[in-house]
Amino acid sequence: MRMPSLTVDMLAAVIALAEKKNLEPASKELGLSPSAVHKRTKAANQVFGTRLFVATNDGFEPTEVGRVLYSHATLPIEQVLLAEETTRAAAHLHASHLLVGHST
Repeated sequence: MRMPSLTVDMLAAVIALAEKKNLEPASKELGLSPSAVHKRTKAANQVFGTRLFVATNDGFEPTEVGRVLYSHATLPIEQVLLAEETTRAAAHLHASHLLVGHST
């Protein structure tokens, strides 16, 4: 299996910055410092060898490449969150020894 160059942290930072347009609200949404969000988006820039955002008077706007990444980044984040939730639920059920579909 090939390992991706992008991390979940990078994807989350790109999504938050694309949606919030500013480092401060993006960082608050992620529970990180603005510097951490900047570093993660900068690392994503390095993966593609181009800028994913440009600074404007209204904040940060995704470039064309940034818009492409954003359009594909939300689904994997949703899938990771779903994997966490279902695994957490399975672990909880297992710890409680609840067997669904088995007769006693």
